[in-house]
Amino acid sequence: TDLPLTPQLTGTVMANTLSYSQFSATHFGADLTVSVKALIVEPYLSVGGDRTKVEVKSVAVGNTSGVIDGDTAVATAPRITIGLNLKPLPLFYIHAGYTLIKSASGFETGIGIRF
Repeated sequence: TDLPLTPQLTGTVMANTLSYSQFSATHFGADLTVSVKALIVEPYLSVGGDRTKVEVKSVAVGNTSGVIDGDTAVATAPRITIGLNLKPLPLFYIHAGYTLIKSASGFETGIGIRF
């Protein structure tokens, strides 16, 4: 809904895969986002988690790192994002967010068209 001051709850589930001759990776993530629209400004808070698995397929000749074919690594991490959506026109939006994952952080921005 686009009613002002009405809390909105959104759930997201995502899956990604990458396959290359030397390695493959799979990623699963999920998050829950709550936002509240006030005129053209919509602050949001998102809490979620990620799980990524990387598998070595083929180690380059001469590699001395100790990694061997078939090695795998799995990492999981909670994630929290705080951000702001701006909707200056009915179908147009701009967003910016700050994300924390374990001890790392990042900033994201974007523009889009909403149908």
